[in-house]
Amino acid sequence: MNSHIWRHLKIRPDDPEGNIMADLNGLSLYHKEHCPFCHKVRAVMTELKLDIPLVDMNANAEEWQRLQTEGGKGMVPCLRIDQGGETQWMYESDDIIEYLRDNFA
Repeated sequence: MNSHIWRHLKIRPDDPEGNIMADLNGLSLYHKEHCPFCHKVRAVMTELKLDIPLVDMNANAEEWQRLQTEGGKGMVPCLRIDQGGETQWMYESDDIIEYLRDNFA
């Protein structure tokens, strides 16, 4: 992953103000239930006790279109990151896992 792209999104897990939950509000995971790569990301979310909203691509044609149009790719998993008035779309399960561990572990 190009860490310089995501550096401005760095979240401090030791934040005494407890802003982690607020930062989670800007995240959502686009996934498919039976996708092994999505399962891998969801397992890390469970391990880290992260309550990130899931967007099921099998059940939501409108969000599938948004993923393709705004995200640029029609593939899952994809972590949508809305922060500071900007939206980033992070693909690749290993990159998503690295981001979650770096910011929330």
